[in-house]
Amino acid sequence: MDVKPTYEALEQRVQELEKSENKLRESEERFRVAFHTSPDAINLNRISDGMYIDINEGFSRLTGYTRDDIFGKTSLSLDIWENPEDRKRLVDGLSRTGHVENLEARFVRKDRTVGVGLMSARTLQINNEMVILSVTRDITTLKKSEVALRKSEEKFRQIYNNILDVYYEASLDGILLEISPSIEKVSQYKREELIGKSLYEIYTHPGDRDTLIEIILDKEIVKDYELNLTDKNNTQHICSINIELVKDTAGRPLKIVGIFRDISDRKKMEDEKINAQKIANEHEKLALVGQVAGKMAHDFNNVLGIIMGNAELSLLDCKDAETKQTLELIYQQTIRGKNLIKNLVAFAKDQEPKQEFFKINEKIDLVINLLRKDLDGIELITETKPGIPDLLADPGMIEHALVNLIQNAIHATSKADDPMITLRSYCLDNTICFEIQDNGCGIPKEHLTHIFDPSFTLKGNKDVTGSYARGINGTGYGMSNVKKYIELHKGDLSFESKPGSGTTFTICLPIIRKRLTRQEKTDLRKDITCSGKYILLVEDETAISDVQYTVLTQDPCSHKVDIANNGTVAMDLFNRNKYDLISLDHVLPGKTSGMDVYKHIRRTNQTLPILFISGNIEFLESIKGLKQKDVNIAHQSKPCQNKEYVNSINNLLKRRLK
Repeated sequence: MDVKPTYEALEQRVQELEKSENKLRESEERFRVAFHTSPDAINLNRISDGMYIDINEGFSRLTGYTRDDIFGKTSLSLDIWENPEDRKRLVDGLSRTGHVENLEARFVRKDRTVGVGLMSARTLQINNEMVILSVTRDITTLKKSEVALRKSEEKFRQIYNNILDVYYEASLDGILLEISPSIEKVSQYKREELIGKSLYEIYTHPGDRDTLIEIILDKEIVKDYELNLTDKNNTQHICSINIELVKDTAGRPLKIVGIFRDISDRKKMEDEKINAQKIANEHEKLALVGQVAGKMAHDFNNVLGIIMGNAELSLLDCKDAETKQTLELIYQQTIRGKNLIKNLVAFAKDQEPKQEFFKINEKIDLVINLLRKDLDGIELITETKPGIPDLLADPGMIEHALVNLIQNAIHATSKADDPMITLRSYCLDNTICFEIQDNGCGIPKEHLTHIFDPSFTLKGNKDVTGSYARGINGTGYGMSNVKKYIELHKGDLSFESKPGSGTTFTICLPIIRKRLTRQEKTDLRKDITCSGKYILLVEDETAISDVQYTVLTQDPCSHKVDIANNGTVAMDLFNRNKYDLISLDHVLPGKTSGMDVYKHIRRTNQTLPILFISGNIEFLESIKGLKQKDVNIAHQSKPCQNKEYVNSINNLLKRRLK
C-alpha cells in the first residue's frame, strides 16, 4: 500500500538537498580558490589521453604556458620533461599506488629554460572521469643554492685538506672538536690523535692558555698572537695564531675557531737578521780599530821586536840587579804588547770559518800540550764521553777559543790554594759540547754582562780586588774573540760563575754529519718531490763539498752532481752543461767570488734556482735586497745542517715547477 508523503516530509527533504548543495558549492568554491591562488603549480590531466584539463596561475608562472597554450595538449606534446625518466617514474608510481610524493624532476619552460620542481600527484575521479591531480613546487632557486653551497663546501674542503696553516675548532675548555690535516706536518700528530683531546696539552707553557682565554673572552677576537707549542717529538715551535669566539643565538660563548701558523723558521731568520745586524753594528763601531790594527800591526810588531831583542841582549850582559829587574819588566811588557796586537787584529778581522772535520778531544789535547808549562802546579781533570763524532769547524778558531778559555782558567786559579781545572766533552741534543771549569776567583756579579765587551778585562791594573797573582795581565779581546768564533759557527756560548767558587764556560757547536742519518732520510722522503736532478755544487772547502755531494747523490735525493772548487771552474761548467740548480758558496778562492758566478749565470738564465751558502756578514746584508729582486734564490748560513740544506734545495726545485 502506497503511503503518500506528507507536505512536511517533502519540505524537510528539500531543505536537506539545499544544504547538501550549498556544502558542495562551498567545497567547490574552496577548491577553486585553493586551485587558482596556490603559489605552487597545479594541473589536472585526463588519464585516458593525458591532455591538460586545467592549470592554475602557479603553473603558468612556473612553466610560462597559459591556458590557451595547453588547450588540447599533453606534457609530451609540449616537450615539458627534460628527462623522460622523470615522467616514467611518475607514471610507474601512479600505476602502482595511485599517488606519488616528492618526485624531483627537471622541466623545460616555454622559453626553453630549465627549472627544477618537487612534484606530488594522485589519481582521482571527477565527474565520472579518472584524472591526475599534480602539485609542483618550484625549487629551482633552492637547487641553485644547493649547487652553490656544494661547490662552496667542496672549495672549503679542498682548502681545508691542503692548507699549510692549521685550522681548528675547540670548546671553551680546550677540547679539540675539529682540526685540519695540516697539523701532522706541524706537530707529527695525526688529526685523529688530537680530536677529542685537550689542545692545552701541547702548550709549551701551560700558563699561556689561561692568558689567551682571558683575551678571547674579553676581546672576542685575537690576531697574530705568538705562543710556543710542543710537537709529538718534544720539539718546540713558535706559532702565530688568529682566534675568534663563536656564540650561540642567545649570545652565549659556544666555542672558538682559529688558524695558527708555524713561524719558527721566520723567527729564526729574524733572529739571524738581528744578530747579523748586531754584529754588523759592532763591526761598524770598530771599523776604525780594524783599519788601524791592519795598517799598524806590522810596523808596531817590528818596533816591539827591536825593543824585545835589545832587552834580551841587555839581560844577558847585565850584572846590576836593579837594572836587570827593569829590563825584565820591559821584556815582559813587549810580550804583552805583541799578544794585544795579535788579539786586536783577530777581533777586527772579518773572516769566514774555513771548515774541516776533526776530533774535538784531539784539539783539546793539543791545546793542553801548548799550555803545559802554564798548567804546572794545577790539577787537570779531563772527562770525555765516548762516541763523539767529528766536529766540522775552523780548527784554528776553535783552537784559539780553547787557548783563551783555558788561559783564563789558569789565571783565575792563580791564587787558589788547590787550583783545579776540569775539561769535559760530550754530545747533547745534536750538538758537540765542551766545558772548561775552574775553582778560581770567579767573576763579580756586577761584571757578568760585560765580559764579552771589547777591551774589557779584570786583570792587571783593573784587578781592584786582588783576585789575580801579580804579573797577570789581559788584553780585553780574548773573550770577545771567543764569542765571535762561536757565533760564526752557529754555536752557543754560556757560563756560570760565583765569586770565590770558580767559573764554568760551556760551548756547544752543531753536529754536521758526513751523511744523512736514517731518521733524516725517513723524514725527507715525506717532503722530497724533486729527485734525480742535475746540480752544480760550487764549494772550495773539501770537507763541506764531500758532505754535500754525499747527501745530494744518495737516497732519497739521488741527484747528479758536479763539483767546482772555484768561481772560474763553476762558470766554465755552467757554460757547458744544463743544470737544474746551483749550490753556490759566496766566498771562493781567487779573484772570482760567488757573486761574480751569480751575475754570470743571470746574464743568460734568469730563472735557474740558486742556493747561496755563506755566513759572511757583508753578504748577509746584501742578500736581503737581492732576494726581493730575484725570487729564484735562497740562502743558508754556514754551518748548515744536512736536512736544512736538502730541504732548501727541494723547495727551490718545487718552486720552479709551479
